[in-house]
Amino acid sequence: MRKYDDFEVDSVVLERLNEIGGFDKYKGFDRVAMAALCGDSKAQMLCEVEFMSIKSNLTASEDIIEGLETWLRISATNGDPKALFRLGELCMSGKGGFPKDIKEGLICLNESAELGYEYAQEELIMIYCVPNSEYLDIERGLYWINKTTGKPFSDYWYGMLCLHGVGVPRDTTRAKELITRAANMGYDIAKVEVEDPRFKALTGGGCYVATCIYGSYDCPQVLALRHFRDNTLIQSFFGRLFVQVYYALSPVIVKHIGHKKGFRTVLKPLLDKIVYILQK
Repeated sequence: MRKYDDFEVDSVVLERLNEIGGFDKYKGFDRVAMAALCGDSKAQMLCEVEFMSIKSNLTASEDIIEGLETWLRISATNGDPKALFRLGELCMSGKGGFPKDIKEGLICLNESAELGYEYAQEELIMIYCVPNSEYLDIERGLYWINKTTGKPFSDYWYGMLCLHGVGVPRDTTRAKELITRAANMGYDIAKVEVEDPRFKALTGGGCYVATCIYGSYDCPQVLALRHFRDNTLIQSFFGRLFVQVYYALSPVIVKHIGHKKGFRTVLKPLLDKIVYILQK
């Protein structure tokens, strides 16, 4: 094989390729692909950026596509984290002409993540932590969450696990803290989540009136009411609406009249009946 210096891509060629926005439009691209295959770092970077657009471009010649695919696999084999991530994504999705291979895809993504590539780490957390996913693996998901503690995507997904009690104890207070922190760090999916009425209903706080009457947030009666809230009320639009109104009004009510004897005397029998029905 000829040395890559024979195919070296100078800065003028790279700049021109970037300007026209497509390898196949430039007659010298075969030299770029060959340079990448032979180890030229500039050419490899250019191939990495343009791989998918070339792959989906019907005007690109087969030899160009094959050259790019070969380079990607060689680069991944040599331990390049970006190439491992890209190859992992393509194998997982079966796109870009690659046969779908979940096993190979996960291997590539994990190798990329172990090399510190954040996109791969985030991708694996999403794959392993999405409830009801066919790839759900809380142990692996928590492994990557712990490896990336403090990252917005790590906070968000651990917060979602806490919110729904998937693989970890359900803790809406911790969930709200983590997801809100991820949103404040600019994580888009977290920013959407904190504005979702269901999220607000789930993390609105404790059962203020019931806690005031029974004297404990974790007593059996309050736990029964919270269970009813989480598993029945918030599953419907009107139930979520009721919970939101309740959280808006109940703190004010408890603050102003919760200390009065008549408050507990009047409401406790009513709540006792409701709890009795819920516990049957």
